[in-house]
Amino acid sequence: MTKQKYRRPYPFFIYYADKISINTLEQFDLVVLEPDVYHDVHPLKNTALAYLSIGEIHPTRPYFQEIKESALLLGTHKVFESHYVSLKDDEWLAHLTGTIIPDIIAKGFTGLMLDTVDSLLMSHSHAEVITLINSLRHAFPDLYLMQNRGFAIMDETDVNAFLLESTLSDLNDHGEFAKVDPLEHRRDLTKAYYSVDYWDLGDKEGIDFLYMQAYALGYIPYVTSRDLTQPPSYSTDPLSTLPLLEHQSEDINIHFTTNL
Repeated sequence: MTKQKYRRPYPFFIYYADKISINTLEQFDLVVLEPDVYHDVHPLKNTALAYLSIGEIHPTRPYFQEIKESALLLGTHKVFESHYVSLKDDEWLAHLTGTIIPDIIAKGFTGLMLDTVDSLLMSHSHAEVITLINSLRHAFPDLYLMQNRGFAIMDETDVNAFLLESTLSDLNDHGEFAKVDPLEHRRDLTKAYYSVDYWDLGDKEGIDFLYMQAYALGYIPYVTSRDLTQPPSYSTDPLSTLPLLEHQSEDINIHFTTNL
């Protein structure tokens, strides 16, 4: 097999800005988007997940004032200025199932990426957080649910996939990107494992290392900037650097045209 140069897209895409067309987003099997930015994703034929923070609420969310008046908010995140959420009396669950998630579905999303699960685990029991997530599954059985982290409860949450954020890289004490040892966790082979790690986008060697490490662990990876607002990028690596494609018997030349 000739070691041909080729172009490949990221395996999946997370994007929280608003500059990319539906046409470009369709080039990925699965995308995670910001529902307050993309208000109509019905034209998308792929799996479109809406970002949903279930452990924190930022003041910019349209439902923040209503939640604030209900006394469901706990302390404030010192970095992101979001407010931690209480699971007391199932009131937060009622907001999620009654208005927040139905509004997301109305925009055409077919699933949710459940973020800030770890925030809930800091202030609630495992059972309470598991109940919340599994209650969302019960209320919306047809939605594709992706759980971000929450390693301690992965065995007991009824979701379709997990997102492993910052498990191969993280910021060190000096605010610099650094590789970290992969976290040990038991794998459910019936579910998909996606990963997202952040790195200096100018460091091609570092990015390639993270991709190769993620592939070796069986993840579907994405490496990007911390703000998750970068357009899709394409690489020109030798075919042999992608172990998932080594079984191909013919030269491969993958090319996508972007329409940003």
